[in-house]
Amino acid sequence: MSIAVNASRFALALPLCAGIAGCAGDSDLPLAASTAALGADGDDLAGTVYAMTNGADHNAVVRYARHADGGLEYRDTTATGGRGTGSKVIPALAVDGVDPLTSQHSLTLNTARTVLIASNTGDDTVTSFQVHEDGELRIASRVASGGRFPNSVAIHRDLVYVANAGDPGHGAAASVIGFRIGSHGVLHRISDAAGALGSPASQPTHALFSPDGSRLVVSDVATNQIAVFPVHPDGTLGAATFNPSAGGNPFGMIFAAPDKLLVSEAQGIVPGAASVSSYRLTGTRLSVISPAVGNGQTAACWLSITLDRRFVYSSNTANFGGAGGAGDISIYAVSPAGALTLVEGAAVPRAPLPGGVSSGPVDSLISADGRYLYQQYSGLGVVGAFAIGHDGRLSPIAGGDGGHLPVLGAEGLAGF
Repeated sequence: MSIAVNASRFALALPLCAGIAGCAGDSDLPLAASTAALGADGDDLAGTVYAMTNGADHNAVVRYARHADGGLEYRDTTATGGRGTGSKVIPALAVDGVDPLTSQHSLTLNTARTVLIASNTGDDTVTSFQVHEDGELRIASRVASGGRFPNSVAIHRDLVYVANAGDPGHGAAASVIGFRIGSHGVLHRISDAAGALGSPASQPTHALFSPDGSRLVVSDVATNQIAVFPVHPDGTLGAATFNPSAGGNPFGMIFAAPDKLLVSEAQGIVPGAASVSSYRLTGTRLSVISPAVGNGQTAACWLSITLDRRFVYSSNTANFGGAGGAGDISIYAVSPAGALTLVEGAAVPRAPLPGGVSSGPVDSLISADGRYLYQQYSGLGVVGAFAIGHDGRLSPIAGGDGGHLPVLGAEGLAGF
């Protein structure tokens, strides 16, 4: 099947698909467990979770306190100063969908937990925030993304790359553009720090640094390729290697080890066809370890991995094969060699609202202490809270969900 046919087929299904924020951090390797902090109100708090509204008029970030029992408590909402797309799916902005940005890491937190960066996909800008000790946000800068429809942000130390999905129908090519984080969290464009993807039809879904920051990996859902760019010491990029994806429509990514990359595959949003693959990364080339391991669900997109790297979670956004169109999460075991084994295909399903197509599980993340998984549901307007068992299985936390999000279109999750 040609690239053009694949891209066209996937575009038709975009309103019903999803994009992940995984474990918060510069490279998506698990963070060390953090010590709980005592909140100003005397509550025993363990961390902070942020969710992006993607509001078309005013994009904003919702802040939740994460309690020691895993429950989320709403604290405040901070405007980004930019605009999202609401429920409108990029690039055409002609239809509504639970996954408007088709990306992972549209909202990204650095490892030091001092800077949060949000994609304002509706006005082609990105906003950086200073993160204070209590988790409160203050805008540091808002800058042009360098392209059309910024939808994914990769951070390694002070180096930032923004993926722009592009708008091929109007002559705007997909790209990745480099920035530095300066004093007080201000973003500065790096001269000549840019990378092009493999085709005018390219649509990046996730930009991710390798753990050592020496390579930038970009999944391309439209051309079925995974681009790997070498990163030079000055922050610019070398020529990319375009690796073929083991499964159709590579989407979210996460590292299970410095040389082991896991990639979800939406597989054309064919009911029951979703999968996840694993690769060994050598230089800028990927070699397949486990090719397209199916989970029986639909539209596998975001990935999160446990701190011990034994289990990875795939958010299945458009689960037409499930009862009542419930969105769910698939659980895979990861071997030390990077091989994948399906543990549970349809964990913790959640039904859509009446009349809805899917509950829209989009971005996810695992807490810094490794005990909890948080799943954003674009079709429900909530962030679901789940406890992680020793066997990797998930249990809902009663009363632990976070709200204050729009019922359709919210996308972007980060925290610790």
